[in-house]
Amino acid sequence: ALIVTTESGNIKKINKITEELFGYSEAELLESSIFSIVDHIYFAIEKIYERPLETETFFQNIELNCKTKQNKTITVEFSCAAVRTEIKNVFDYIYIGRDITARKKAEEENLKALQKEREINHLRARFTSMTSHEFGNPLTSILLCLEQLNNNNFVENEGKIFVKSATEAAQRMQILVKDIIA
Repeated sequence: ALIVTTESGNIKKINKITEELFGYSEAELLESSIFSIVDHIYFAIEKIYERPLETETFFQNIELNCKTKQNKTITVEFSCAAVRTEIKNVFDYIYIGRDITARKKAEEENLKALQKEREINHLRARFTSMTSHEFGNPLTSILLCLEQLNNNNFVENEGKIFVKSATEAAQRMQILVKDIIA
């Protein structure tokens, strides 16, 4: 969108894109203030005059929420520059705007997705920690006890079969826990 204003901020010219973007015809906006479509401190004439005219570009890529004629909020990225007129020491201001509403919405959705992913990762980490602690420690204790039973001859031949079977089952469970954690 292209908007040309006088030094006092009155609109002199707009292009077709500006009409489509804001929903106003050029006739509706001519001679009205830039504030009729954009109300922001960067568009305050007093603020523009605070900057030296030699810089030519007063601001670049300022993201602003604007209201259309239909009262719809859109996000527009504006840049502003001064251009000399045919009258000495009199400047017009050219505002160039780009509708970034879709981009801002996509960024917002990406941030929500990223936040959700962080929450899932946090839950996964908590689950892994809990699984490791709640299952891993008892299994280690069971395996140690079974090893002591087997090594110290506390059980006879028939009992050794049960100890061996319990040891194998505990080792399989330990492998399952490691797989879940990994």
